[in-house]
Amino acid sequence: MRGGVGGGGGSGGAFGGLGGDPVTPVVPSQGLGGPSFPVQGGTDRWKFRPASAKVSSPTHEMPQVTGARPEPDRSRLMPALAAAAVLLVLVTAGLVYGLTRPASPPPAGLQQPPTSSSILDSQAPTAAPTPSAAATPTASPTPVTQSQAPPKPSAVPPLTVVNRKAPGCSEGDSRVVWATVKAGKACAAGGTTVSKTVGWDQEYQQSYAQLRMSIKNQQLPGSYTVSFTIGGLSGPETVNNRGGCGGLAVHTSSNGATYDYFNVCADGWVETLRVVNNVSGDNQQRQITPGPVEGISPTYSVVVNVNPSAMQVTVSNRVGQSVTITSQAAGPSTAYLALITTWRNIGATARFSDFTFSAG
Repeated sequence: MRGGVGGGGGSGGAFGGLGGDPVTPVVPSQGLGGPSFPVQGGTDRWKFRPASAKVSSPTHEMPQVTGARPEPDRSRLMPALAAAAVLLVLVTAGLVYGLTRPASPPPAGLQQPPTSSSILDSQAPTAAPTPSAAATPTASPTPVTQSQAPPKPSAVPPLTVVNRKAPGCSEGDSRVVWATVKAGKACAAGGTTVSKTVGWDQEYQQSYAQLRMSIKNQQLPGSYTVSFTIGGLSGPETVNNRGGCGGLAVHTSSNGATYDYFNVCADGWVETLRVVNNVSGDNQQRQITPGPVEGISPTYSVVVNVNPSAMQVTVSNRVGQSVTITSQAAGPSTAYLALITTWRNIGATARFSDFTFSAG
């Protein structure tokens, strides 16, 4: 401050007091206990005490100071102020980002209408898509191709029926296998003729001419029925000649040593025979009146029913008479069927037609 008018002592100096004596400015002293101010007491004109110290005597009370109050200790407030400033900056940045963040585009595919929150977040409201736009995908999805296991080959159903006008001739089914054994074969519109190539004098029961039927990759069933028409019976000699004979072998073994067979001769002789390991067993005979001659011999209709334990044969002369023979089986299974010509001489014949095999 500037100097004032002095009293009783003239004008003062640069810092004049009211009484003319120089006035020492009151300056707080800084100590470990905080600022101190001068006080008056004792013989000393001025004494300095800490501001926080108590005055022991009322004569030593601190004079009233009307000047500026001491400032608080700011070093203790700085950490709190810094934390408040950082929090304010983070809140402000979050608000600014939320107000300025662009709306994220909808994913590809079917679009959905925007929600109220997305309208508030965007700077400008976005119109909801029309139903046609929502129903149309933005990109065609690529179908996922799944590898499929190759289809399993279907099992070939068993062959249960074979019908042939001329058996063993012009076979159209690869599953049906025909084979001739010690026989000649002649195919014609009226049937298949089987002729002997080996006589009884050579092999006897193994000398029959055979036209065998089997089914590829399939065992013949245990029970089945075979039917056919037999005629064209002949034998070269004229003495003790029944006119030729033919029939069927069933319950056959794969080596041909075991079988059941029957035959019918041109003169109406019907016979069954069981053979096991090339040894003859049960033998039965019947006589039937010969039927009308067709060609070189009478013709007969034959039905043979087979099961694992027996063979039943019925022969009809086609004019109302028939005979039936039942015999026990030589074996329970059948490796093949054999249409046979049984008369003893080489060149004997039998003709087979309208052949049917039926399982069950």
